[in-house]
Amino acid sequence: MTQTIVITSGKGGVGKTNISVNAAIELAQRGHRTCLFDADLGLANVNILLGIDPANTLDDYIFGDKDLDEIIIQTKFGIDVIPGSSGIEKIANLERDQISDLVSSFSQIKGYDYFLIDTSSGIARGVIGFCLAGTETIIVITSESTSLTDAYALLKVMSLHNYSGTVKILVNKSPSIPHAKETYLRFKEVVNKHLKIRIAPGGIILNDFNIEKSVSRQQPILALFPDSLASQCIKAVVSNLVKNDAKKDTDDDFSEFWQRYFEFSLLDPAQPEKAVDDMTNKTVSQAIDPEESSCQPSAEPPTESPTVPQPLPAADDNHLVEKEEPTYPTNEPVAPFAHNGGIFEAASLASPTPLLAKALELQGRRELTEETLLTIFSSDPVLMVKALQMICRKETNIFPAKKITSKHQLVQYLGSDALSKLLSTATTQRALAPPALSDTAALTTNFWAHSYTAALLAESIAKITAYPFPEEAFIAGLIHDIGRLALQTEHPKIYAPFVENFGDEATLLETERRIFATTHAEIGAKALRSWHLDSFLVDAVQYHTASLSKIESGFSLVKIVFLACQLSQTHQDDEQKNTMAETLFGLSPVQVQSLLADASDKTQQLANTLGISLMGKTTEEIETRFRRQVMEYAVLQGVLPNPVPVKDLPGAIDTVFQAFEILFHMKPAFCLIPDSNHTVLKTVSSPEYSDGAPLAGIEFSLQWQQSLVIKSFITGELMIAMTEENNDLLPLSDHQLLRSLGSQGFVCVPMVIEQKPKGVIIVGITKTQFQKINSLRNQLEQFGAQAAGNICNFVEN
Repeated sequence: MTQTIVITSGKGGVGKTNISVNAAIELAQRGHRTCLFDADLGLANVNILLGIDPANTLDDYIFGDKDLDEIIIQTKFGIDVIPGSSGIEKIANLERDQISDLVSSFSQIKGYDYFLIDTSSGIARGVIGFCLAGTETIIVITSESTSLTDAYALLKVMSLHNYSGTVKILVNKSPSIPHAKETYLRFKEVVNKHLKIRIAPGGIILNDFNIEKSVSRQQPILALFPDSLASQCIKAVVSNLVKNDAKKDTDDDFSEFWQRYFEFSLLDPAQPEKAVDDMTNKTVSQAIDPEESSCQPSAEPPTESPTVPQPLPAADDNHLVEKEEPTYPTNEPVAPFAHNGGIFEAASLASPTPLLAKALELQGRRELTEETLLTIFSSDPVLMVKALQMICRKETNIFPAKKITSKHQLVQYLGSDALSKLLSTATTQRALAPPALSDTAALTTNFWAHSYTAALLAESIAKITAYPFPEEAFIAGLIHDIGRLALQTEHPKIYAPFVENFGDEATLLETERRIFATTHAEIGAKALRSWHLDSFLVDAVQYHTASLSKIESGFSLVKIVFLACQLSQTHQDDEQKNTMAETLFGLSPVQVQSLLADASDKTQQLANTLGISLMGKTTEEIETRFRRQVMEYAVLQGVLPNPVPVKDLPGAIDTVFQAFEILFHMKPAFCLIPDSNHTVLKTVSSPEYSDGAPLAGIEFSLQWQQSLVIKSFITGELMIAMTEENNDLLPLSDHQLLRSLGSQGFVCVPMVIEQKPKGVIIVGITKTQFQKINSLRNQLEQFGAQAAGNICNFVEN
C-alpha cells in the first residue's frame, strides 16, 4: 500500500519544498521506495532544488502527447520525481475533464511506499483539493505573522469542509527550540478556540546557514551537508513519520486518494473571511505571534504543552508530545535525556578506549590492586561518576546526601571487588558498542585531558589555599564537565562542531542553550544532584561556567573548580588567567605558571602510561585491537574465573546482588530461597543490601499458586507486577509486597540451575525501568542461572 502525505503551507517562502525534497530523500535512504510529486502547479521548484533539468514536465502530459510514466524522473538521490510546470497559469486552473484524466493516470501508479505531494501555497482550489483528499497533511509554518495568519486561513477552509484527517504543524526556520514551542502553542491555542479541526505537532527545523548554501548549489542539504543541524532535524521528522505510519492499522488506498481529490478539486472552496480572533477582536497574527505575546503573556496561557526541551528537565527521547494526544509525537533534536526527567545514566557514557585497554591488561595479569584501581578510577571522569552513582545507590534515607572527600572512599563504600566488576562491565560495554563517533580528539584531547588537567589544578589550588579536602577538589575538577560528555554522547553529530569550532566558552554556552534549551553545566549538575551527592560538589559542577563576579561570592570549592576549569582552557590568554587567580585567591602569575606546567606534565605522563594520544584520535586499528583483547579476556574468564571465597549464604547473596546492580543498574530488594522442607520461600538478608530488612522473616507458601513469586520459582520464568495493571487476580501477599517495596512494580528473577529452582531475586522497579525489562528478559534469566551457582552450596536439593 502507498502512504500519501500532503505537504503544504499557507504562505510561500516558508521552506515547504525544501522540506519535501529532503524528507523524500531520507525516506529513500531508509529503504522506502518514494515518489515526490511537484504539485506546485504554477511555480514548480523541486527540480531546481535537486539540480535536475527535466526534458518533460506535467504540461507535456496534460497538453502534449507524453504518458505519465514518460515524465517520471529517477534521480541519483534514490527518489522518483514527477516534475510540475513553472509559469504556465492554465495548469493551475485545469478543467473538469483534464483533472479527470490526470486523476485517472495518477491512480494507476503502483509500487511506492510513500507518495509525497508538494503543493502550492495558499487556499487555491488545487491546494485545498489535495489537503482534503489526504488523510495526513503537514502544514509548514514559521514564526512570521503572515505565515501564521495564512496557515490559519488554510485550516479554516479545511475545517469548513469538515476535514477529519490528521494535520501536523511543522515549525521551520526556528532560531531555537523554545521559540518554536512558543510559536506552535500560540497557534494551537487560537485554532482550538475557533476552529473545529485537530492539529498536532509535526516537528521543528532549526535555522541553519547550510540550507542557503545547499539551495544556491542546487543540491539537497541531506546530500551536501548530511551531518548539519538542519539535516539532523529532517531525519528526526522522518523518524517519527515512519514510526507513526507503522502504528496505523491500514494504509490509505492510493486510488481512493485520487478519487477524493477529483471530487474536492471541483468544489468552489469556501473562502474564509478575514482571519480575526472572533472572541477578542484581535487579529490572528496578534493572538499567535510569539514575538508580541512574549512581552505580555495571555491571562489564560494554554494548559496543554508539548514536552519540549526545558532547562532540564526536558527525550520521551526525541519526542514532542501533547498530553492529550500521545499518539502524535513530533520530531526534532531535543535536549537529551528527556525520557528520564533530564537525568542521564552514567552507564551510557564511554571512557577512552586506550584507558580501558590498559585496565584490562592489568586485570588479565592479576595486577589490578586496590591502589591501581583507585588510580584508574581517579584518572577518568566517566569511571569516577559511575562509581559515585553506585555509591549513592547504596545510601538510605538516613544519609540523603553523600560527601566524598577522598578517593579512598570509593573502596571504603564499594570495595575493590565491586570496583573491579564495574571496570570490567564498562570495558565490555565499550567493546560491544559500535565505534563511537565522538571517540576522537573530542573525547581524548578536548575532554579527557581537559578534565584530568582541571582535577590536578583543583587539587593543587586547594593545597595552596589550605582547603581542608584537596582530594574532594580533585574529584570535583575531574567530573566538572561531565554534562558536556553527556551531550556529546547523546547528540554526537550535532554537538561535534561545538567542540571543534568553539574555542570561546561563552559562544559554546550560548549555542547549547539555543539548541538544547540548557547547558552542559546544568545537565551535569542535575544528574549529580539526583544521585544525592554533596551539594557543594554539585555546585562546583553547576557554576564552573558562571561569571567571575558571580563566583566571587561563592564558597571555596566552587571557586577552586571554577579557576581550575578556566586555567585549563586553551583559549584563555595569560592575562585573563592571572586576573582570575589574583581576584579569587591572590595567586601570583608565577604561581599560576607553575601550577599549569606541573598539571600539564602530569597529564602528559598519564597519557603516555595509558596510551592516549593527545595529538590525534583513536584509530580503527586501536578499536579493533581493543575488541579482540576483550574477547580473549572473556574467554579466559569463562574457563578460569577469579575465585570468590564466600563462607556464608548472606555473603553469597551480597555478591550476586552487587553483580546484578553493576550489570542492570537496578538494586535488588531481597532474595527468597526454599526452606529445608520445601514448603515455603523465606527471605535471606544481606549485610550490604539491607534495604529489604523490613521484609525480613516473611514467607511465601509454595501453595500460593496465584502468586507471581511462586510462579516464577516453580516455572523458572521471569514475572513482573506493576501497580497500574489490573492485579485483582494477585493474592494479598503480592499486593503487600508491592506496597512494602514502595516501588511502582517488582520483578521476580528466578534462580535455576540444571532445571532445579534455587530461589527468586525480587527487584523493585519504576515505570521507566519497566519499559526496558522485556528487552532484558533473556539476560535477566541467564543471570538468575549464574546466580544459582553462587548459592547452590547453601540450598538443599
